[in-house]
Amino acid sequence: MAQPDIEDILEGRFTPRQSWIDPSLLPSISIRGRVLTPVEIQNLASALIGQPGIYQQSLPVVRMHLDAACLDALVAALIRTCKGEVTSYPLYAALLVASLAGGPETAAALREFLLNPGPMWTGIGVKSFVTLEGPSGIAAAVAASRRLDTYSRNEIDKQIDELCVKHNIGPLERELRSLSSDATSRKPAIDVLKRLCEGGFAWTHQALKETIFANPLLQELAATLVWGELTPTGHVSRTFLLTPDAAPQFPIVIVHPSQITPEEAQSWKSTTKPVFPQFDKRPVNSTAIHLPTNAISPSALLTGLESKGWQRTRPEANVLRQHAKAFPLLHCKAYLRYTGIPIHYGGTWTAQQAISVHFDPPVNSPIAIAEINADLAAIFPA
Repeated sequence: MAQPDIEDILEGRFTPRQSWIDPSLLPSISIRGRVLTPVEIQNLASALIGQPGIYQQSLPVVRMHLDAACLDALVAALIRTCKGEVTSYPLYAALLVASLAGGPETAAALREFLLNPGPMWTGIGVKSFVTLEGPSGIAAAVAASRRLDTYSRNEIDKQIDELCVKHNIGPLERELRSLSSDATSRKPAIDVLKRLCEGGFAWTHQALKETIFANPLLQELAATLVWGELTPTGHVSRTFLLTPDAAPQFPIVIVHPSQITPEEAQSWKSTTKPVFPQFDKRPVNSTAIHLPTNAISPSALLTGLESKGWQRTRPEANVLRQHAKAFPLLHCKAYLRYTGIPIHYGGTWTAQQAISVHFDPPVNSPIAIAEINADLAAIFPA
């Protein structure tokens, strides 16, 4: 769509006027020394929030003709006005515009909405972070909330933390839900998708709908990745691209190379261009833990394990005998048991061998097995 001029917007030729917007609630606005009529102000407001994507064309034009204080007053009024509207998109757009063009008045309106959305929006305010259906504005609300004072941001974060715990939403999924759909979110979105792939995150239909399908940017990025239907063994039974007609059996995953055969990985690598190097990792045995047979010094063992994210567990009679590594997206920990390193005065350090690895709770994840085998190979060089 071509960018409109200001007269197209004021006369309502760019987008239909939203009749539910009450002009009496909007500020008085002058452009080029002329005071706008109530209908023109209503058309101006409609161009910022009326239809999906409209604000992207209209906001630069409006910014050229309104000073910062006037635009701030208009955006603040839009947020307050949208609270009485019955569908979610206008508020979603108003919050997006607020995150791009708001000022002090907008910040006050945002704080009022985010912390006290009112009965009309109990499912759209902060609580919608975990209950939204379709685009509801929460991503924009979280982004816009960064414009607020520290106290307000902390209050909002506290509410979101409580909701995420209640609905079993982890930090990465929360971060994904918090991203806006503009270009500034592209790099962080790719990083989160990469970490969800490497961690083996299992997507339910609801999680997919409320994150990927609720955000045009995430849809674009996800469409470049290879997905798979997750089996009870942690492998995938069918790989596919995430198109509108994919119709997979849930749960699904962004495919990790350990979950498919090397031949499949090479085939997908040669035919796709994912937004991160999905199949560039060197293949590692992912069917069983391979315990090295050689021994290394205690210092080499401790340094190697802890540099790769393994943590010491409680000593047994003043002897370290195992380290643990968390796999939060798989909801388990791996425990590596070794010969034993005395930590009491006078204890003698001897060469250490890996004795066993077990998971708690038991899992059979090729992602975890491949990562542990890669760690062991690096720590216990042949």
